[in-house]
Amino acid sequence: MWLPGHLAVSLLACTPLVLYYCRSKEDLILTIPYIAFFAVLPDFLHFEDLRTFSHSMIGLTILVLVALVVLHFLFKIRRAQVLIASVAAAAHLAADWLFGHFFPLYPFSNGYESLNSFNTYIDIQAEVVIFSVAFVVFTMMVLSTRTIHRSIELSNSEKWNVVILILPFLGMDLLETVYFVQNMTTVGLGVSRMILFVIFLTTILGSVVLLRSVMSRRR
Repeated sequence: MWLPGHLAVSLLACTPLVLYYCRSKEDLILTIPYIAFFAVLPDFLHFEDLRTFSHSMIGLTILVLVALVVLHFLFKIRRAQVLIASVAAAAHLAADWLFGHFFPLYPFSNGYESLNSFNTYIDIQAEVVIFSVAFVVFTMMVLSTRTIHRSIELSNSEKWNVVILILPFLGMDLLETVYFVQNMTTVGLGVSRMILFVIFLTTILGSVVLLRSVMSRRR
């Protein structure tokens, strides 16, 4: 799947946990970056054999553990964030199994599993639909949570937690957008691809708005 599809699948997979743990908009702001970052974590190693490693159950488990240890050392993350990060990362493999492929038993086997091919017409349509559903769910999450203070307040540590997770996600988003545009010039435009391109721009804009909002708040 493309990045918007991964983000949407991970968000939907994490929805029960988000609804259970996030009682305020402050909680939501601190949680969404974990979903975004871990939803694309395997793709940070999208290079030849490293891609095989990161898209295997053992490889992804190692990546998630290392990332969580570093984040806990820096920010003393909560159990809710650990659970949500783990589900978001696991959803990445499920999404690539649905549209793409992954290597469940690597390094014991190089065999891969796949239900449908990546970047086909059906894939693009499915990602548009899944993202649309996830966007509605996310909007309902935002509307259903309350604000503890008159304005949303985050500590400096919480701000940097958000920034450290969203910046790599934004970088990956920009790179995939460029690649997606190049791909469109090869395979053609089409309504579904144009919609997905707009979705790419939406995720970039959302990341920038979140970063500016978080860094502009003082406590």
